Amino acid sequence: MDHTNGTRAKGTAPRPHTKFEYRVVTHRDGLWSGRFDAAALAATLNRMGEQGWRLAEASANSIPGLLTSHREEMLLIFERET
Repeated sequence: MDHTNGTRAKGTAPRPHTKFEYRVVTHRDGLWSGRFDAAALAATLNRMGEQGWRLAEASANSIPGLLTSHREEMLLIFERET
């Protein structure tokens, strides 16, 4: 595409749009230990990678609890081309 006037250069085909699908996975800390299971988290990342998923985003969230002050949760968003 000629970026000066927004028209496509002669003889070039339009680029197809890449499509993605997404999967959301959560990992919570241990109910009584208050710690993340790093081995389980690594296993999830490796399993998803083997299936062609790529980690697109991750966030740690604090969730208010009834019996404890709060719980920690990892939110993992994976994507792959369809």
